[in-house]
Amino acid sequence: MPTGDLFQLLNLAPDADLPAIDNAYRQLTRRLSRSAVPEAAVESRRIQAAYEILRDPARRTAYLSATPPPPPPFLATLYASRTQLPIQSEAQIVYALIEIGAVGESAQAPAPAANLCLVIDRSTSMNGARLDQAKAGVNAIIDGLRSQDTCSVIVFSDRAEAVVTAHKMTDEQRRLARSKVSTIRAGGGTEIMRGLMRGLFELNGQLNNKTISQLVLLTDGQTYGDEVECQLLAALARADGITVHGLGIGDEWNDKFLDQLAAATGGAVDLALTPEQVAEFLRKRLNILSDLAAERVHLDIIPDAGVELVEAFRFTPEPSPLAIPPHELALGQLPRSERISVLLKFRLYVEEEGRCPIARIAIIGDTAGPGARRARLTLELEANGVAQNITPEPPAPIVAALRR
Repeated sequence: MPTGDLFQLLNLAPDADLPAIDNAYRQLTRRLSRSAVPEAAVESRRIQAAYEILRDPARRTAYLSATPPPPPPFLATLYASRTQLPIQSEAQIVYALIEIGAVGESAQAPAPAANLCLVIDRSTSMNGARLDQAKAGVNAIIDGLRSQDTCSVIVFSDRAEAVVTAHKMTDEQRRLARSKVSTIRAGGGTEIMRGLMRGLFELNGQLNNKTISQLVLLTDGQTYGDEVECQLLAALARADGITVHGLGIGDEWNDKFLDQLAAATGGAVDLALTPEQVAEFLRKRLNILSDLAAERVHLDIIPDAGVELVEAFRFTPEPSPLAIPPHELALGQLPRSERISVLLKFRLYVEEEGRCPIARIAIIGDTAGPGARRARLTLELEANGVAQNITPEPPAPIVAALRR
């Protein structure tokens, strides 16, 4: 059975009759068959499965009489920059702003345990103040971990090793971890792939549905010759539900590379020039875990025929460009106290009057903590084709996002 409510999947009210179900199915399958993105075929299979249940009286009765699926742990608001599009031969741009917030039990759920790996660049260029900053920040985060949290510390240059293997942070383990971190010394080249691989190995040993897994990479430079391998590791991390964050120390690190690495998993990237900034970045990673409503949140975006998703940017909780393609955009964790806000830019052509569907957007995520379950919410972005050019002021949230 598809994730989420079957009526919502077909854009229907729960009391929809059979003719309405048939009509919704025909419209959606026609749209999806014309879409050029691979995700459309997957969505079409979901629609088919939902339709087969709802069109069969016995199966529909059984579905309606069963315990209803829990509502998603989030709600979303969709704003479009334009809802009236003139008919013309030139391409037009439409912006869409999606704001996702926690609701219901997710807003009061207990904080899940952390499965955290800190990966530290100890190459020669980190010698001195930069490595001292990293070590001070790591020790500060170790002090802030709870007894149910698991932590490991990896160092890398042209090879990688575990300074602290994955352990629960008891008082004794905390003291031992701090002692081992103090022994880290600089030397060697910079091969980020080695650090990522060793860090993911530590995290994978502790993966389960009761913990939130994050890898934080601290580096001051650029990796050499292994960027593609690093991106592959980020893709594997995402498949395992691991979020990768990056912290650039100093002013010579490759911000584009770290942005791409983090964006693949819904992570964040920041700059640190002082030990306090290192500690603050790491502390924020930990604070988000104690304020979590949903994890592995992502958007599945299926543009309609003739529509192209051009750009995507997450404004909150932490500003970050989102990598496209693919059309599955990783957003990371949803805090209880802050919304996820994403701006999408579409390019399209309008050739006739009437309803103009632009994209089908699914918000998918897992509830945080014990008993995690997958939830889905579907949104439809559309406009109307009109004969004359109407240019009303865009909604205030869209204007504010574009100004940022």
